[in-house]
Amino acid sequence: MSHFLDRWMKKRLKQRYPFQARHIELSLVASQDDAPIKLNRSLLDLSLKAVQAAAETHLKFNDVRNLRNPYVNCWPGENYRLLAGFVKVLQPLRIIEIGTEKGLGALTMQEVLPPGGKILTFDIFPWSAKESVITQADIDGGAVVPLQDDLSRPDVAARYAKELKEADFLFIDAAKDGVQERVFLENFRTVGLKKGAILFFDDIRLWNMLAIWREIQYPKLDLTGLGHWSGSGIVLWES
Repeated sequence: MSHFLDRWMKKRLKQRYPFQARHIELSLVASQDDAPIKLNRSLLDLSLKAVQAAAETHLKFNDVRNLRNPYVNCWPGENYRLLAGFVKVLQPLRIIEIGTEKGLGALTMQEVLPPGGKILTFDIFPWSAKESVITQADIDGGAVVPLQDDLSRPDVAARYAKELKEADFLFIDAAKDGVQERVFLENFRTVGLKKGAILFFDDIRLWNMLAIWREIQYPKLDLTGLGHWSGSGIVLWES
């Protein structure tokens, strides 16, 4: 949806919202019997374990670093504890994050990362450019590796082919512009991710992400009610 149309619709609908909230986005509900959705038992079992782990998790870095971020341990409603739940259950040694932003996702995963684990976090901006909560000590420790690069570019994805093929878990939290995530998926198919890798998509209920999420034909599961209010979905990579 264009920014103009988005603003116009929100203005027209503002007085008709059935309730008020801090942040409201437009979305749609749609039938699933005619969607190219695939679910297998292993993905369901994994999700149940991750949700249980999320319920038992309280992320400490927010308190220890005195970040005072009200969203880190808000669950359900935000995705950080669910993200931690998947890392706890999967115990991935190689994680790819696309969209570092301030670094809350990276710190979440770092807190529950298994020994020897590493997070490669990509962004088109330097890691310190957006009031980052990542510190130099995190980088020096070797678990968090910030990379200023654009994985939506085929040549960049090809350059990081080895790292992508080694990834057990990918957290995709980038532009959500209705284009970039499709390019990521195409680049992943070209490079060839590890069979069985888990992809965690943020914001799948936002307008620009609706078609992309529906088009994915790998086994997937919408976990929005147990994750981020704007949408959380996981995908099992099969090829």
